[in-house]
Amino acid sequence: MSFSQLERVVAAAKILQGGVIDSDGAAQWYESVRAFEFALPPSKIWIEADTLRANPAGDLATAQANCAGPLAGIVEDLSAAASAVRLSPLPGVNNTYIAYSVYGDFSSTYLDNWLKPAFIPQASGAPSNGYAARLFNGDPNGAGFEVLTTDGTTGTGINKSVGWIWNYDNGMLLLASDYAVADPWIVGFRYIGAIAGSGGSSNIDGGRPGEVYGGIAGSPIDGGDPSSF
Repeated sequence: MSFSQLERVVAAAKILQGGVIDSDGAAQWYESVRAFEFALPPSKIWIEADTLRANPAGDLATAQANCAGPLAGIVEDLSAAASAVRLSPLPGVNNTYIAYSVYGDFSSTYLDNWLKPAFIPQASGAPSNGYAARLFNGDPNGAGFEVLTTDGTTGTGINKSVGWIWNYDNGMLLLASDYAVADPWIVGFRYIGAIAGSGGSSNIDGGRPGEVYGGIAGSPIDGGDPSSF
């Protein structure tokens, strides 16, 4: 038999909440003996994270001013309607869209590393919501309209479930199977500062070497031919 739904929930809770991993459905997180670990590519290690966190933003105007000032060259401001990125549907996968610099061109620059508000807490401990990404159905520079975080939500309390999720780290939109956004566009902010590896090179071109989604090579940061991967 396959893993039961409860076994999968218990395993996920151990990993996400306790930082441990095993397949013993009866063992609690404090009874697990193996820490959960994962590998990070250099593009996910932000060398200038301290500078980023030293410039919180409780509103959009502050976030935009920070990008023009102390965060210039560290954060790319894509918050204006004219800078909106049209999300490309992931081939062969339902309800999943990815941010590329050219719509539908999986050899173009892969736009990952979007700023999460919770990653940059304000002095009060509240997230920097000025850096929050905003989703639109249709071009926001035209007739597109904003999709609110509560749109598609069902249930209440512990049974509450959202209709869509924006994965900031990967520049990926995830939609529930029964919720649709016909033409998704995103605006927000991306980290383009120094990253680990290659002497702390800039991540302004986005992507990772040989990045592959759905069997289609993404944009290699070394400028190579994606078809060679």
